[in-house]
Formats: sequence, structure tokens, C-alpha cells
Amino acid sequence: MANGNHVFNDFESCIVSCFVLLLEQYRLECHFNALNGSGGDVAEGRRVMNSKFATSYPLLLEIRAHPRMRERSWIQDDERVEANDHNSIEFGKKAKDFKDVFYKWVCGLPADPMMAWRDMVNAGQDPAARKGFIEGSSLAQAPKSSDARKELCRQVELFIRGDLTRLVAKWLIAIRQDLSTAGTVEYAGDETAWRNVLRRGLAGWSAEPSAR
Repeated sequence: MANGNHVFNDFESCIVSCFVLLLEQYRLECHFNALNGSGGDVAEGRRVMNSKFATSYPLLLEIRAHPRMRERSWIQDDERVEANDHNSIEFGKKAKDFKDVFYKWVCGLPADPMMAWRDMVNAGQDPAARKGFIEGSSLAQAPKSSDARKELCRQVELFIRGDLTRLVAKWLIAIRQDLSTAGTVEYAGDETAWRNVLRRGLAGWSAEPSAR
């Protein structure tokens, strides 16, 4: 079984780390950790998440449970993994940028999270690993033909650039809704203004996968 270089970087972990950063500001991360196997009180964790993040937490679960996210996690080539390769370094920089902008967004500071998101997405795949996976794969779950593997990569990229991007934008709005409803943060403008900020960040953005 392959244990190589992932074609698509780990967007799920980036999104989750942003949410944990938010929870840490209110000392609530233990409840989220309990729901992810830390051994804490699961019932209390679920109560806290569903009460304080009634809109954004279900969206996070929806993102994490998407079948394309699971496919992303196993699509990789058969080559030896090289630590600190160019793709990993570049994606790490863009992921940090997104996390920084996310924090500004939830705090009500001027921020353009979808511009940071699109930069991260653009850095979020390894062309060499994609080429290697398409040419051949030892993974049992991989499609048997190169054309089918190529199409799988196209579909996952389409999901990341399309449905996942829309879900992330929806999640960013939902977090502000939850924090505003709780009286935790007072935001300038209304939801229409927030959505306009996100739309501007995606101006000119295409969900169509790149030709490879």
C-alpha cells in the first residue's frame, strides 16, 4: 500500500485548526477535543458545541464528513516522502496566512478570508504527486485505469475549488452569526455586508479544475 506524497494537501486539518484557535480564546477547546477522542466528557462536549456554535459546528461536521474529503486523504503517489519539500513549505505558509486572517475575521477586524483561502487552495496540490498517482498506484482503493485516476483527481479538485470553497464561506458567516447571537463579539455591518466581503475575495475565482 502506498505511503507516498499526497496529491492534495490537508485542508481539513487547516479548517479544524482555525476552529480550535477560536475555541482556545474562550477556553472551550476541551469540549471539542472530547468529541474527537481525548477521553473527556462527550455529552458535555456535544452540549457546548451545539449550544454555543449551533450553526457553525454542524457545518464543520458536514465539511469533515464529505466523501471527497475522505478521498483527498488517501490519494497519493508511490514515491518516497521528502520532508520539507517545496509544495509542503508553500502550502504551510498559505495555511498560516489563512489562519491569521480567519482570526481577524472572527474578531471583527478588517480581513479578506476568501482571498487567503483561494491562495491556500492554489498552493494546495502537488503536481508531481498527481502525475505519479495518475500514471500508477499500488493503493487498493485507487481506480484501476489511469483515465479513472485522472478523473478522480479532477473531481476532488473540483470539489475543493467549488463545493468546499462555498462551504467554507458559509462556515465563516455561520461563525460570526454564532458569536454575534451569543453577544460574544459585536460586528460592524450585517450579514449582507459580511457576504459581500467574502464575494469580493472570490472575484474572478473559477471552480473549474486546472488542465492537467
